[in-house]
Amino acid sequence: MTTTRIHSAFLDSKTAGADLTGHQFKFVRFSSTGELVACGDGEVGFVLQDKPARGQPGSYATGGMVKAVAGGNIAANDPVASDASSRVIRAATGDCILGYATVAAASGELAQFHFYPSSVRAA
Repeated sequence: MTTTRIHSAFLDSKTAGADLTGHQFKFVRFSSTGELVACGDGEVGFVLQDKPARGQPGSYATGGMVKAVAGGNIAANDPVASDASSRVIRAATGDCILGYATVAAASGELAQFHFYPSSVRAA
């Protein structure tokens, strides 16, 4: 079973700049206007915790032990990143490493990982 341990200090919220009702537990980033939008392949982002429609506030995790929808098979201790569909995947060369998986997960499952976004790129 996947557990989520998020300290309240690691949560924040911003207005959704797009319809994110289908993006719970996927990566989001800030738009040029400071609103939440879906993350792209290898981008630095945060994990959306709810399902905001455009213009509604959305809560996102900025760090800690979190879960996200897996876009592929992930092994424990794999470095993780965002794919083009905002899901968590094993980081590929050039991707920003967003943390490390704590347990294995199959594609489509909720993957648990220690999340600490950075601009460090996978080699």
